[in-house]
Amino acid sequence: MPSRAFCSDESQGYPIILIAKHFGTFPFNHGQVGGVISTDRHGPHAHHGQDLVIIHASHVGYDHLSGTFGVYRRLQTDNHADTTSCGKICGVLDWYLKEYDFAKNNIQLSKEAG
Repeated sequence: MPSRAFCSDESQGYPIILIAKHFGTFPFNHGQVGGVISTDRHGPHAHHGQDLVIIHASHVGYDHLSGTFGVYRRLQTDNHADTTSCGKICGVLDWYLKEYDFAKNNIQLSKEAG
């Protein structure tokens, strides 16, 4: 029996259909916002089946025109706006990306006397 830990947004309908078709049953929900796995759902999931799989994915989005990841076209909006893929993940990663950029721009290596 499959269980999914996906982002809870409109981009996940097609993957859910594919999972249901492949496994022959609708997937159990293991996900929170941002595709975070809800560990308190392991017990209920295990209660429903013997052979279990958890499929974890956040939508990363892919722009086929530029060949880049990280953008998702929101088809349910009036103007089909392109936005960041997952606000939750972008929010979590923001601090790390700023720290990485700071370190990348402020680390210097030098060789002294051999």
